[in-house]
Amino acid sequence: MTKKIEEIVRKEAGEPDWNYHIAPVRKYALRLATKYGANKQVVEVAALLHDIGRIKYGPKNHEETGAEEAKKILIKYKYNQKIIDDVLYCIRSHKGADGVQPKTIEAEILINADAMAHFNVLPLFFYDRDANVPFAERIAWVEKKITNGWKRKLTLKESRKMTQEKYQAIKLILKSIKDLV
Repeated sequence: MTKKIEEIVRKEAGEPDWNYHIAPVRKYALRLATKYGANKQVVEVAALLHDIGRIKYGPKNHEETGAEEAKKILIKYKYNQKIIDDVLYCIRSHKGADGVQPKTIEAEILINADAMAHFNVLPLFFYDRDANVPFAERIAWVEKKITNGWKRKLTLKESRKMTQEKYQAIKLILKSIKDLV
């Protein structure tokens, strides 16, 4: 059944989003699930579907639109209600902002894996669909995203350990860019 979900997400996301975000989130989530003894099925399905709302409907409230879209998919493929509930909770809490906070190990893993994936794609953060956004604003946005990920989302010791060198390198790059202007 996971294969069907992967096919749906790959098709909806397109190659860049799949390769540079969804697939790494899945990889990190499964690695953390093994380390922390979490339900791998919940973690993998949540990782695959965590951004389906953003992909289909845009970034605004994508944790909610994503949960609704994921629910339809999971019901279609006859997942049991416990798995559906757990996956939807992970999706709803994966932003960790002012909304639902992760309180299960599976949800905690998803929010960590999502943040970890951002540390792999620094150059992509400089790409913006709106070419009118000044470069300095893009740099500030990247810095905020990375700092937020490090300080608020990377709550598991293993995720920090796996990401520390990348975080330090990104901070160094951002500092050198800011020093130029």
